[in-house]
Amino acid sequence: MPNWTFLTNHGRVLLCIARDPDLRLRDVAAALDITERRAFGIVNDLAKAGYVLKHKEGRRTRYEIQEHL
Repeated sequence: MPNWTFLTNHGRVLLCIARDPDLRLRDVAAALDITERRAFGIVNDLAKAGYVLKHKEGRRTRYEIQEHL
């Protein structure tokens, strides 16, 4: 039986970031079994849509979910 989920990868990434805004993209990708490139694209999509704000802190990026959306 194939693995499947009710949530899209965009929804899964959003939940992953909501649980831990300090996660690196490689950690998000590993947790969701997607490529880092795909995780990067999804986070950019979410940021462009206004669901996620990105804050650069040194060499790391911290993510903030816009809960009111």
